[in-house]
Amino acid sequence: MRRGQGTISLAIDTNDSEHDHDDSTSGEATPFLFRSASTLNEESDPEEEVKAQRLRTWVILLIVGLIVSVDLPSVLQSSPTVRIIEDIYCRAYYQQNDPTKFGVGGTIEESFCKVDYVQAELAFLKGWMSFFNHLPGCAVYLEKRQGTKHVRFRSQK
Repeated sequence: MRRGQGTISLAIDTNDSEHDHDDSTSGEATPFLFRSASTLNEESDPEEEVKAQRLRTWVILLIVGLIVSVDLPSVLQSSPTVRIIEDIYCRAYYQQNDPTKFGVGGTIEESFCKVDYVQAELAFLKGWMSFFNHLPGCAVYLEKRQGTKHVRFRSQK
């Protein structure tokens, strides 16, 4: 390795006698996972390539499906949770300021809940909810970074 003006460059000797591999089939440009059309041998079986492409497609679809199935419940839960909290703040606000806004059965129309006071309180609570939702991730980060004994000692104070 050579150092030069704040950067590190790596010098590779391609004529090294220790390397006994064929440079035409491997090297820096050779993909790790997928073979491109330029690297296919003339003797490769087209049926194998079709099977490999189908496998790649199924693996990608499986990964995308897994990501969607993990994230979808939290996304679907978010909107109703915010609406319920907004309704709680809205009821408290109108009980003190204008009880005539309550409809049949004690309901309040959602458009009435868009006043600045209700939205400010909702934004404040959502900020704290976000903070507390991220605490477990921070604890895991600290545990991995500083060791389990240090983090457990802090949590027992």
